[in-house]
Amino acid sequence: MISRRGALRALALAPALVAFRGRAASWTSVELADHPLVGTVWDARAGRFMTRAALEAAGAGSDLLLIGETHDNPDHHRLQLELIEAIVRAGRRPAVAMEQFDRDHQAALDRARAERPGDARYIADAGQFDQRGWQWLFYEPIVALALRHGLPLVAANLSRSDAFAVVERGYDTLGEGVPGRLGLAQQFGAAEAAAIEAAVRDGHCGKLPERVVPRMAAAQRARDAVMADALLARAAAGAVLIAGNGHVRRDLGVPLHLAARAPQRGLLAVGILEVVEGVARTEDYVAPAAGDAPQFDVAVFTPRTDRPDPCAGFAPRAGAAAQQAPTL
Repeated sequence: MISRRGALRALALAPALVAFRGRAASWTSVELADHPLVGTVWDARAGRFMTRAALEAAGAGSDLLLIGETHDNPDHHRLQLELIEAIVRAGRRPAVAMEQFDRDHQAALDRARAERPGDARYIADAGQFDQRGWQWLFYEPIVALALRHGLPLVAANLSRSDAFAVVERGYDTLGEGVPGRLGLAQQFGAAEAAAIEAAVRDGHCGKLPERVVPRMAAAQRARDAVMADALLARAAAGAVLIAGNGHVRRDLGVPLHLAARAPQRGLLAVGILEVVEGVARTEDYVAPAAGDAPQFDVAVFTPRTDRPDPCAGFAPRAGAAAQQAPTL
C-alpha cells in the first residue's frame, strides 16, 4: 500500500493539478483510481509537476509531439485525443501519424479518404486496420478528428512481414540504401542496446530464447526508425505520433532516431502511464534505475485498466516471434 507520507508528498507537490483532474472527467478505468499520482502531470525535464494547460502549450509549441499509450487503456486514448484537439485549437494543423497503420497501406488510406472523406471506418478498413490487434473503438475518435479538421493521416509503422524479414535476414531486407538513410547502419551504443533488449524480453514475458532477443530488438529498432522517418517527412508543418509508450521512450524509441537525424526539430515525448500499487515516486516511473536519464519528457498518470495477465499462457511460436510480438 502507498504510505500516508508518500501520498502527502505527491499531493503537496502538485496543487495545480486539481484542475487537470477535473478536466479529465471521470476515468473509464477504475483500478487504483485513488492513487495519489492519478491525474497528475510530471515534467521530467524540470523535475516538477506541471499543469494541463502547460502541457498543452508545450505540445502545441513542438514540431514533433509523440504521445504514448498502453494500448488497451481507454483513458490513454481519450487523453491523446484531447492533446491533439488542443493543438488544433492553437491554430496548428499537424499530421497525425499512427503506429496502428502500416506504411504499406498509405496509398490505400489516401484513396479511401478521397472517396469518402468523412467516413473513418471506411478509411481504416482501406488502411488494413487490424481489428484483432487493436480496438477500433479507442482509435476511431482520433481518426475522425483528423478527418474533421483536414489533418494528414499517416500510416507510420513497419509491417509485421517486413519486421519478420528483419528478424530473419537483417536490415538489408528493407531495401538498398534504406538502412543507411534511416540510421540503422550505425550500431546502438551499449546502453541503448541493453535497454531495447530488456524491453523486448519484458514484452515477451521473459520467454523468448536469448539467441532471438538481439534479432527481435533489431526489428523493434527498425519499427522506430520507420516511424521517425514518417514524422520527419511531415515535420515542417508539425506532426503527432500515436504509439505505444515503448516507442516514444527517449532512451530506446523513436526519439533516438529523431535526435540523430534532425536535432534541430523541437520534440516532446509524452508517456501516458498507468500507476502501480505502492509506487508513488514519479522518478520510479520515468527513470527506474538510479542515474538514468528520464524515459519521457513528460509523464501523465492514469488509473490501470482491468485486464487478465498478458503473460498467462504466452509462449512464442518457433520462427514466428516477430509475427506475434506484443507491441511496446
